[in-house]
Amino acid sequence: MKKLKITTSILCILLFTLQGMAQIDITDQFKKDFDKFKSESEETFDEFVIANDQEFSEHLRKAWEQLQSVGQLKPPSDPKPKSKPVAEKKVELKPQEITIKADSAVEQPSVNSLSSAPIKPKSEPATFAVNEVTASFFGKDIDFSYDKYFLTTVETPVNNNVIADYWDMMIGTNHYQLIDQFQDIKTSMNLNDWGYYELVFATAQKICPTDLNAAKLLTWFILTKSNYQAKVGFSPNGVHLLLAFQNQIYSKPYFNVDGKKYYVLDRVDRLSTYRQDYKVATEEVSLDINSPLKIGAVIEKRNLTFEYENKTYNY
Repeated sequence: MKKLKITTSILCILLFTLQGMAQIDITDQFKKDFDKFKSESEETFDEFVIANDQEFSEHLRKAWEQLQSVGQLKPPSDPKPKSKPVAEKKVELKPQEITIKADSAVEQPSVNSLSSAPIKPKSEPATFAVNEVTASFFGKDIDFSYDKYFLTTVETPVNNNVIADYWDMMIGTNHYQLIDQFQDIKTSMNLNDWGYYELVFATAQKICPTDLNAAKLLTWFILTKSNYQAKVGFSPNGVHLLLAFQNQIYSKPYFNVDGKKYYVLDRVDRLSTYRQDYKVATEEVSLDINSPLKIGAVIEKRNLTFEYENKTYNY
């Protein structure tokens, strides 16, 4: 009987051991299958990005069209009152008790959105040679690192082939690492789309300190890769950045490209640009501020002085 118990115990131990080994084998196989699927998915997406980049490059090398700015939209001018408004006499209000009920169904304000479409980068190595730069933004010094092979100057005079060459060089760099940094700052500071553009352009000018054309091209490249509908054009004056906005813009010239308004961010009446969009760049820039910016808790004071009806006021 004692031998039987010992034998039974040994068999149980062997059974549990085999079950554990089988479980380990299943887990290892699942991990191998998942890693294989992940690798194949990344390769497939990398191939899509590379093909999309190449297609866009070929379009940039085709003849660009010269466009004339449509002009500027003037803000609506409502008639002003003919006489100065007079405030009504103060009415004494009696305090009244009111009851406030909490409403759990109140919709929370949404954060400022950069883009509704997620940015899906192609795979990049974990480490590579970088340069570093510090950009000042809303009074804060922000450190960035970027691929050391970024182009910081471009040929002059600028034409579509120069811009296509710039695109070809930049798609060969590890640029999504810098975009990830911009995305992190956008989230931490709660920037809207326009704030994101300002951040990118401020940093681009630090990366390309001696060449404004290169800084504008870098801004265009980063915004395009961030899914924005951004274009560039060129004129005898150099490179011009154009953006499509969700909002109505006044007092700024724009160019009509296939029925869409692209506003130029500097002064130019005629330029050459392209029509085809980068396929995944589908987002228009929004000027909406849906929630407060997080730019620090430092409070600054400013004196305000003005005159009204021959009297000076100081605050």
